[in-house]
Amino acid sequence: MYLKKFQATHPEFKIELSMTGGYHERSKKDEQSYSQLMMNTKICLVPRGTSFETTRLFEGMKYGCVLVTEALPDRWYLQGVPAIQIKNWQKLTKILKELLDNQDLMEEMHHKSLNFWQDKCCENVVADYIVNKLTREDSQNL
Repeated sequence: MYLKKFQATHPEFKIELSMTGGYHERSKKDEQSYSQLMMNTKICLVPRGTSFETTRLFEGMKYGCVLVTEALPDRWYLQGVPAIQIKNWQKLTKILKELLDNQDLMEEMHHKSLNFWQDKCCENVVADYIVNKLTREDSQNL
């Protein structure tokens, strides 16, 4: 609803609004077109959905999107995440306008998102974290 209002008053911006099925409902073609869409996205809205976490947050980070989300849970891998956390989606129009009017901030948040992904969330970092955790637990059990 808030995005439709924003689009009505700002037709110069392309807004893609759709509901996605669950992770297991995606086909290979869906994944490719979704990835392409995310690569071309500047601002990624990350509503909570049915759980406190959503993969869209990580997908948006991976592609350097400016993230707008609800409050995030207190998890080690989300500490310091470069996202605009809002309490009320009614403020979305104001937030989008402020972002789009400040290209320096958009650029800064784009780089912060990419860097956070590389430093804390990418596949290699998560794999290293898991290996270290398992290695420590194994050595403690010996």
